[in-house]
Amino acid sequence: MKIIYAIAILGALILIGCKTKKNNTTVTDTIPPKQVRDTSNDVLPSGKPYAMLEYGKGMCFGKCPVYNLTIHSDGNMEYFGKMHVDKLGTYKKRLSKGELANLYTSLKAMNLFQYENEYGGRVMDISKQEITYREAGKEKKIVCKLGYPDELIALITKIDKMANSTDGWQLTKPLPNRPENNNPVDRTKYDEVIVHINKDFDIKKWANDYEQYDLSVKKPVSPNGFIWLLGFNPDKVGGKELIQLLRDDPDILKADLNKKVSPRN
Repeated sequence: MKIIYAIAILGALILIGCKTKKNNTTVTDTIPPKQVRDTSNDVLPSGKPYAMLEYGKGMCFGKCPVYNLTIHSDGNMEYFGKMHVDKLGTYKKRLSKGELANLYTSLKAMNLFQYENEYGGRVMDISKQEITYREAGKEKKIVCKLGYPDELIALITKIDKMANSTDGWQLTKPLPNRPENNNPVDRTKYDEVIVHINKDFDIKKWANDYEQYDLSVKKPVSPNGFIWLLGFNPDKVGGKELIQLLRDDPDILKADLNKKVSPRN
C-alpha cells in the first residue's frame, strides 16, 4: 500500500513539473521584443532652421574645384558648384536624422570657437577654404590655406566627401552659360577688369603678384585713385577665374569684368 501511495505522489509531481514548464514556455514566448528608443532627436539642433554650417572652396592658380556648401539645422543642404566640379549649378539634398545628429555632435565636440580665424595668411597660389559655423546665436568663421590643425583637415575632408557625393542631389538651378563662366567661345572678348582697392598703395607693385596672367595697370577710373582699370591675358586665365582670385585678395574690395558695350545704331 505504501508503494502504491509513493508512486501516486511521484506521478503527481511529474505532471505538475511538466505543466509548469509548459506554462513558463508560453509566458516567455509572449514577451514582446525590447523596443529601442530613437535617440537621434536628443542631439539634433533645436529652434527654427538656420544655416548651421557653410563651407566654401575657393580658386587656386590651377584647376581647383570651386563650390559652396550650406548645411541647415533641419538637415537641408544646398550645393553651388562654380568651376571644375561635376555638379555645376545649384543642387539640394536632405540629410537623414542620423547623419545630421552625427554631424551636429561632431561639430559641438570640436568646439570650433577655439580655433584661429585664419591659417595661411596671404598665400596667393593655394585654394582658400572658408568654414562658417553657427551655434546658439554665435558665429565663427575660419579661413584655411596652410598649416591648419589636423582636426580642421578631418572636418574639411568630411564636408568635401558630403558635397561631392553623387546620391540624392537634385539639380534646382543650372549654372547660366555666361561669357564670364569660361565659355570657350566668348571668354576672349574680356581682357580687362575694374578693381576697387581698400587703401592707397602702389598698385603696380601689387599687380606683380599676378604677373603669370600678364596683369597690367592701365589707368585710374576714379579721381581718388581707389578704382582702377587693369588688363590681363585671356589666353592665360579665364575672366571668372581672375575675378574670383581678385575678390579673394584682402587688398581688393570689389572686382568685375570690364564688359565692353557696343554703341546703338
